[in-house]
Amino acid sequence: GFVIVALEGRGTPYRNKAFQDYSYGHITSASAFEDRIEGIHQLASRYPYMDTSRVGIAADDGSPAPVHGLLEHPDFYKVGVSICYEDPRFGFATLYEQYQGLCTDNDGAEQPARAEDLAQALKDKLLLIHGMLDSFTPVTGTLRLLDALQEANKDFDMLLLPDEGHDIPSYALRRSWDYLVTHLQDIEPPYEFALSTGLDFLLDNMAKDPA
Repeated sequence: GFVIVALEGRGTPYRNKAFQDYSYGHITSASAFEDRIEGIHQLASRYPYMDTSRVGIAADDGSPAPVHGLLEHPDFYKVGVSICYEDPRFGFATLYEQYQGLCTDNDGAEQPARAEDLAQALKDKLLLIHGMLDSFTPVTGTLRLLDALQEANKDFDMLLLPDEGHDIPSYALRRSWDYLVTHLQDIEPPYEFALSTGLDFLLDNMAKDPA
């Protein structure tokens, strides 16, 4: 019941300099939502069964795209699921500064607002999921965003996992799927569906043979 779209916007590395310079020094704009939104509209004109009034955005592994999508383009994105949201100010320098420079003004240019500064813009459904033991993507950014949304009196959903790190457990993945089904398709997902993934298999085998 979903059309899955993955678009690579401007700003990613290993392209020509003009392409990469689109977001250099402006990490929060690296998702290139203008490219993604235009791409979805073009696809919808080719495939009329695509409903652009019900567009969701989901990501894991520290991607800020779901959060910034809903906050920067609230009239387009209706549902967001963010697993391990990362604020670049608290991430690894080797991941951010190598391609994006320091998280400061770039040659005096105006920096796009941080997610916490845009909390008032939230209009629709947002689910934040984060493992409290995540050493790769610190939970600091998620908690700062949580505080800002609370201060802005915004409704949102959150799932904190006390004993989980950066890997996405089956429970979190199932909850994210349920969220998209509930709020984009307007139907009730299977109740407490027992989802198993490759991570379960890996952890089970590690427990049996730690070596």
